[in-house]
Amino acid sequence: MFLLVISSFIILVPPFLLAVAVDEFIPLNNLTGIGILCLVLIGVGITGAFVSYLLKYWTDYIGRVIIREIRLELFIHVNRFSFGFFDETRTGDIISRIISDSQQVMNFLTNSLINLLRNVVLLIGILLIMITWNIYFFLIVLLLFPLILINLYLYVKKVTPSNRLTMEINSKLTSATHNTLGGLREVKLYAREEYVGDIFNKLNQEYYDAVKISTKYQAFYQPFIPLIVSLSTSLIILFGGLAIINGSFSIGILIASLGYFAMLTKPLSSITTFVSAANLAKIATKRIFAILDKVPKISDSAEAIELKKLDGKIEYKNVNFHYNEKNKILSNINLTIKPGEVVAFVGPSGVGKTTMLHLLPRFYDVVDGEICIDDINIKHIKLNSLRKKVGISMQDIFLFDGSIRENIVFGREDATIEQIQNAARIAQLDEFISSLPDNYDTIIGERGVKLSGGQAQRLTLARVLVTDPKILILDEPTANVDAATDERLINAVKRAMKGRSTLIIAHRLWTIYHADKIVVLRDGNIEAIGTHDDLIQNSSFYQEFFATQFSRNIGNIQKKSDKDLQGTENNRRAI
Repeated sequence: MFLLVISSFIILVPPFLLAVAVDEFIPLNNLTGIGILCLVLIGVGITGAFVSYLLKYWTDYIGRVIIREIRLELFIHVNRFSFGFFDETRTGDIISRIISDSQQVMNFLTNSLINLLRNVVLLIGILLIMITWNIYFFLIVLLLFPLILINLYLYVKKVTPSNRLTMEINSKLTSATHNTLGGLREVKLYAREEYVGDIFNKLNQEYYDAVKISTKYQAFYQPFIPLIVSLSTSLIILFGGLAIINGSFSIGILIASLGYFAMLTKPLSSITTFVSAANLAKIATKRIFAILDKVPKISDSAEAIELKKLDGKIEYKNVNFHYNEKNKILSNINLTIKPGEVVAFVGPSGVGKTTMLHLLPRFYDVVDGEICIDDINIKHIKLNSLRKKVGISMQDIFLFDGSIRENIVFGREDATIEQIQNAARIAQLDEFISSLPDNYDTIIGERGVKLSGGQAQRLTLARVLVTDPKILILDEPTANVDAATDERLINAVKRAMKGRSTLIIAHRLWTIYHADKIVVLRDGNIEAIGTHDDLIQNSSFYQEFFATQFSRNIGNIQKKSDKDLQGTENNRRAI
């Protein structure tokens, strides 16, 4: 604030020195005095430049700190939300709030607000000088404000809706860009470049139109302030000229007064810019706090504990779940899984298999009933502790842009090279990795684009195994693996699962045959529980489901094997 005041008052010095020169030194041909004034002006200029540098440096520094803290807090807070939040919120909208909205707030605080404060100090200084020199000049300056306030009121009333619309469309535009780039392979696969281009063009045009409206209002209302200042300047010249003729005013003071009035033009003209920035910052702040004020639905309770030792007993007790009240997913689920037991879940699509497994690590919370691990309600276990004990490898693969090593150790940063290699060996990745020039340091590209589907699936499995979980959740880990690797991987996974409670969504025959028991889901209910042999004899629904779902897989195994083996070789050469 001190630098801001100094910077503003330095600006007031030159017109005052000009008045002294015109009234005191020039009429007397005092070259010495003029020379001294010139040196003083040079000193004032150097001082002003140095103060401006310090002010700019510190405001930019504060701005960088502000935007860093806002973005960090938003990012951390967003990471606390459960899956339900992301089911209902566009990713692009979240990105827009973290990146664009925080930038709007920073721009306002470090540019618009600082400029306003500087201009307020400058205005106060000018008013003090005017009231000292001539009361009429002071009154003329005061007359400006009602006219300016009316102008600003009309401007804000018009521009606020368009600014809000601009930010909303920007979020949609960010979402569209994120979705298109994330699904670029599908876009090209289905030759839909023109379709997604039309969507982007439509949103881009809407954004352009919204910005154009805001710009139109700013362009319309901003010139009124210079016009008001010009009219006031003419009054200054009129009253000042009459005062000089009457001998009650000097030419130097009139010139200086006109200089000060000219200084008012820029800050007063920038008020509309400030109001627009303030309006955008206000909307951005509301959007930011709409996220920050939202309380995560799933969090640690006050009595939550750390899981020290885990046997792996799992119980679903009268569990009910729905995403909305009209669409029930699970109804009255009761299931006990013994420590070290391998349980396969089967059933038609949409019956709740994945949802049932997502409830265990509390990606979602049950609506009614409870889930217990070792007789402890999972709501009474700290989330981090719970999720470190539960390893998850789902069919929807996500790999980070980095090396094979970085992706394996993502869930366990302190993993030793022996643990990394052991996880890769169990996942049948070790031979493939050894064939690569950079081995574990090979970069796999964004979302693992340089890997085949089977390699990516096995890498996610290695990432799970390196954490050494007591409970393992698998959405068919061999779904994208060729038949030869499939058999090796099955045996390796079975050895690795010894002593671990394992829940598997079954899409392949090996899961059915090797599971200790099978849970058959139908319309959100457990239809039957038992071994394959028991169910094939006693459950007509399972018999029909097995015949239609799994029998066709047998004929496709060899075909898929040939295709995947060729894909593996092609990807090895590409890397």
